[in-house]
Amino acid sequence: AHALIVESLLRIPEAHWGERYEDARVTQAVDRIRAAYPRRVSVEKLAQDASLCPAAIIRLFKDCTGRTPLEYLSGLRIEEACTLLHQSEATIDEIAERVGFSDRAYFTRMFTQRMNCPPAYYRNLVNASNRLRP
Repeated sequence: AHALIVESLLRIPEAHWGERYEDARVTQAVDRIRAAYPRRVSVEKLAQDASLCPAAIIRLFKDCTGRTPLEYLSGLRIEEACTLLHQSEATIDEIAERVGFSDRAYFTRMFTQRMNCPPAYYRNLVNASNRLRP
């Protein structure tokens, strides 16, 4: 049964793997945010694409995803930062820049809010746990 499930999942085209939401306008906005990553897409552009006003697209986006478009983008940036902290030797300044934050201080503040620890501590923690594995 497991093999059949895996085989079936592997037949799904990669283009259909993305996040999908009840409202196609939100799915379109998420796709646009991901395509522009790490750059920021203006709420005005997202609203224009959805034929809504900026306040309406923010409200609709938050209703469907639980986050505003900016919070969604910040989440993507932090996820990528976690990957880079774990898998690369890049400095925290380099990682902050690579994932789209304007400076290290702002990156550290946002990372700490989301992950409950600063990036340097996170890097030490994940790297220490890797060294403990057999």
